Amino acid sequence: MVYILARAWIGTFLACTAAAWLRGWLHDLPPSFAPADFVVASLLNAFGEAVLTGALVAALVAFRPKMLASYADWLYLPGSTSPGRADA
Repeated sequence: MVYILARAWIGTFLACTAAAWLRGWLHDLPPSFAPADFVVASLLNAFGEAVLTGALVAALVAFRPKMLASYADWLYLPGSTSPGRADA
């Protein structure tokens, strides 16, 4: 659960929000587009991206954990042993 929330959902949400705000800061907004509308639109977009990424990562963790390069059972599941430790 920590892996899905921290790596997938929160990471995607923050990255999408930061990218949208950086784009808004570096490039001018259209004249008919209010800054408050831009903030709301970027947050809604980031939320949608985070939900989709979280769902995909949850499915991959459940069914194909080896496809995720940053996931390891021994880091996120209690009682799992580290690959380098035979005594645990």
